Amino acid sequence: DESTPVPSPVPTPVTSADESTPVPSPVPTPVTSAEDVGQKEANACQCDNGEAATGAACTSDGATICATCNDGYTLEGDICKAAKAEEPPQADTAAEKAAKAEKAEEPAKDEKP
Repeated sequence: DESTPVPSPVPTPVTSADESTPVPSPVPTPVTSAEDVGQKEANACQCDNGEAATGAACTSDGATICATCNDGYTLEGDICKAAKAEEPPQADTAAEKAAKAEKAEEPAKDEKP
């Protein structure tokens, strides 16, 4: 006695009255500035007579912090100051000139006359 397989029942889709109205999926809001993601904007430093510091070197917005200085200026701390002119060599006194001239005319100790 062979039996014929009985097909398994196909589930019937469940419908509801709300199915005709689609539910919109949430749309992400675009990020418009660094503040929206919890980050602050980079600080902007200034520097007279040189290049202002940027990035992590500029620790406070609006601060005078120099990274490098123009020719004729040197970096002292965070600012560029005019380079100090080297003092010209002092002129020899008349006595010093005479002593140098006398020494130049003396024969070396190792030389024989």
